[in-house]
Amino acid sequence: MKVLALGAHPDDLEIFMFGTMAAYATQGAELIFAIATDGAKGGKGAPGTLVRARREEARAAAALLGVTPHFLGFPAGELVADSALNDDLKAKAIRAHQSQDPERFVDAARVQNAFRAGQCNGAAGSFAEAFRFEPVFPFADIRALLPPAPPIRTVMVSTQTVT
Repeated sequence: MKVLALGAHPDDLEIFMFGTMAAYATQGAELIFAIATDGAKGGKGAPGTLVRARREEARAAAALLGVTPHFLGFPAGELVADSALNDDLKAKAIRAHQSQDPERFVDAARVQNAFRAGQCNGAAGSFAEAFRFEPVFPFADIRALLPPAPPIRTVMVSTQTVT
């Protein structure tokens, strides 16, 4: 199995999903790490020096799992979706369903997407979408692809009285 992990910044994979990636690695999965931005704004120091340092840090962390990360090199702080297009286009698509009183869905989607953006530290006025898998026939349950849960350890309770 191949697993792609995509992080916005050079330390995101380690912070948000490294444990899961380690579990996949123990199952023999081929891991692919991609880091979108250069990390030039994620610390103190000259941007060029910081970019080099953060790349080396990401390489060292990924090497723990035998992975060489791919750096996409987008400028830090400038990785944004074209919100004007995404907003105008999504609302237009919803409004195509005239039989469903679409304005209520346009408003609901805008509120929900603003909430999702807040959950991932999006800037004020930004939007994000979130998805969840629902195992419904005829689709497969992807939970079988996840690493198994760790074994439960027995807890021993002492019956000895301590004074």
